[in-house]
Amino acid sequence: MEYTRDDLLGVVPIKGETKGSAFARIRQQRMIFDKFGAEGVSIYASINGKKSVEEIRAELNMQPQRIVEILEFMENEGIVQLKTIFELENERNI
Repeated sequence: MEYTRDDLLGVVPIKGETKGSAFARIRQQRMIFDKFGAEGVSIYASINGKKSVEEIRAELNMQPQRIVEILEFMENEGIVQLKTIFELENERNI
C-alpha cells in the first residue's frame, strides 16, 4: 500500500507506558536496533507524542513505506501506539 503525505500527517506515534525501569526501555531499544538498526532507534528517539509520522519522516529523510513498517513493528510489540489526530483530539476533550 502506498502512503501519502496526508496519511502520515494524520497519525501521531505515542510511546507506550513502559512498565519497569530504564532497563526495560533499553531492552525495547535493543529490540528495535536488532531488527532495524540505527534507523529504527532514530525513529524511536524522535517520538514525542506531538510530531506526526510525516514530521518524523521528513526530519529523518525516510521513505514513507519504511517508517510505516518500523512503526507498525513498534506498535505490534507494544512499544508505541499509533493514534490518529482525531483520536488524540477526542481524548483531550474528554
